[in-house]
Amino acid sequence: MKTIYKFVSDAPNQLSAYTGDQAGKSLPVQHGPWQSAGEIGPGEKIPYQLDRKQIEDSIDELGYQMWRMTKAS
Repeated sequence: MKTIYKFVSDAPNQLSAYTGDQAGKSLPVQHGPWQSAGEIGPGEKIPYQLDRKQIEDSIDELGYQMWRMTKAS
């Protein structure tokens, strides 16, 4: 396990992303600009019941994992 860094987009798309890159350079520029929103240390749970292994696998493959909060119905 490794530290995961959270970013939020300043664009009106309401996207958030996780990456292993503290500076966020691996995040897609077309969805930015991106602002740092904290970090999740090794062994810590990911908020919103997101699957840590799935996020780490995506970071290993793509360099990031993007997500968007949906409104509860």
